[in-house]
Amino acid sequence: MELYATKTIKTRYIPPTNLHGAKIKASDGEGNNATIPFNSRLDTVPAHLEAVKALCEKMDWTPAEDWRPGAYKNNYYWILP
Repeated sequence: MELYATKTIKTRYIPPTNLHGAKIKASDGEGNNATIPFNSRLDTVPAHLEAVKALCEKMDWTPAEDWRPGAYKNNYYWILP
């Protein structure tokens, strides 16, 4: 089996507090991240994809539509196919 080096993005839901609304945070494990307000009008995966888009735009990476999700526990992990 061959392993390929690729970038992975993790997204996680941050619940609301008394001061702030719910958010989704996208991070790459290397200190790059983007946090956006949670869009409750979207289903779960599209809402997380919006955070991936924000991080990709911030870092000038491959467009988010090319990334594929997988879920583990309460997080989503996004990789390039």
